[in-house]
Amino acid sequence: MTSTPQTSTWTIEKLGALGVWSGGGTPSKSNPAFWEGGTIPWVSPKDMKFVSIDDSQDHITESAVKGSATKILPKGSLLVVTRSGILQHSLPVATNSRDVTLNQDIKALTPKDGFDVKYLYFALRRFGRDILHKCCKAGTTVQSIEFPRLKDFEIPIAPLPEQRRIVARIEELFSHLDAGVAALRHAKAQLQRYRQSVLTAAVTGQLTQEWREQHPETESAGETVAAMLKERKEKWERKGKYSTAASPSGDLYPLPEKWCWATWDQLSHWVTYGFTRPMDHVEEGIPIVTAKHVKNSRINYDEGHRTPYKAYDNLSEKDRPQPGDILVTKDGTIGRAAIVESDTPFCINQSVAVVWLRTCPMYRKYLLTTIETESAQRQMTEKARGVAIKHLSITDFARMNVPIPPLAEQHRIVAEVESRTTAIDHLEAELDRQISRSNRLRQSTLAAAFSGSLLK
Repeated sequence: MTSTPQTSTWTIEKLGALGVWSGGGTPSKSNPAFWEGGTIPWVSPKDMKFVSIDDSQDHITESAVKGSATKILPKGSLLVVTRSGILQHSLPVATNSRDVTLNQDIKALTPKDGFDVKYLYFALRRFGRDILHKCCKAGTTVQSIEFPRLKDFEIPIAPLPEQRRIVARIEELFSHLDAGVAALRHAKAQLQRYRQSVLTAAVTGQLTQEWREQHPETESAGETVAAMLKERKEKWERKGKYSTAASPSGDLYPLPEKWCWATWDQLSHWVTYGFTRPMDHVEEGIPIVTAKHVKNSRINYDEGHRTPYKAYDNLSEKDRPQPGDILVTKDGTIGRAAIVESDTPFCINQSVAVVWLRTCPMYRKYLLTTIETESAQRQMTEKARGVAIKHLSITDFARMNVPIPPLAEQHRIVAEVESRTTAIDHLEAELDRQISRSNRLRQSTLAAAFSGSLLK
């Protein structure tokens, strides 16, 4: 039960007593007359991202309103998502600034006289976690709120004039927080641009220009690549016909002296991807790494499924990356990459490409840097195919140009990049802390508002 604020003019009321509640529905998708040329907003959970809703992604016709369960909801109502996966961690609420219709996953409260809709909106923002805790159904596949419990949930109600003063004060304070967060996000964007400028300088030779002048005796990268390809061909020909690796397709930009262009096909023994068939899942077993587990230049072995040891042993060698290989996401979010540094066994599925670098003399951290540059990311994005989900062909990736400096310079480049990006990481972490602090301030503001102390 919600505690009574320390003021004699406030009351505790059930949500069900504050006005008229209504639900929505989905007009038949098989009836074109319900959807084609529709102008009436049809609000679903995917639209519930704003304080006030004046439009939606989907629209229906007057015929749909007359021929289905969905009805016109008057502006100035309170919208609450009651069925969605997002209810696992948050309660989306909004108001509507124009008449709309709703789908069946949203309930709406049209307040009676004496209740300010924005006050009720902020109240549900304040007590959202309590509502989820007390009103969500247990054991359902998709999180949902039991409507009778929602209507029985109690909130503190101030007199109407005080409701409006509370709303005005919350909006004033939130506007200051919004401006601060916008400045913090702008600073983060600036840091990202600086990070990319560092990476660009790294792979164009600008970052180590002074170092090269001090080390003129360095062996040419072209000689190293040529020697590597010669050795690979000699070893390969003992096994059968040799397949020539794809050569670079022209220069993307000028390179310093003793640098050269190569392709991933030339640098690697093999560019391939993981298994495509379903794998059994167990509590204890070998980690299955998918595209979502490769992020921020790291591989997360702990959050995904695991497969039995026997199933892992039966996998092809291509599905079991080794230390020194590089993983690259090829489906969905394209181009995230990480070096395999642990000898802990794991396997990959088809959403992840693996670049075998088992005979490559190049510095792995430098090669990873080339993938993270804006130029490489753009190449991969342009080559990706697909509509709903993008897919990058491993053949296209293998033929991508890679700028190769001499080996000693690769090490120097990585040291220079890490010294700069470490500072960027610290600044970004501090900005994230400040953004999190602003979120906590919002919650403390709402807590003060509905305890009766915000206007004191």
